[in-house]
Amino acid sequence: MPTPEQSHSQTSEQLKAVKAMCEKAPSGPKKTQANVHLTAAEAAYKQKENGQCIAELEKVRAALK
Repeated sequence: MPTPEQSHSQTSEQLKAVKAMCEKAPSGPKKTQANVHLTAAEAAYKQKENGQCIAELEKVRAALK
């Protein structure tokens, strides 16, 4: 089981990847919704709430589909 630091580092990598995906997405309602969840994910990440961050990242991915 990863340590909290390792988990936070893995979350950071996911956050970077999803943020890049969101930046590349075409403008529109899907991107707008994704940005709402991305902002929430970033806030959770800053609070070191990795579970919440990952849940929000999944919502970003779903919004962009």
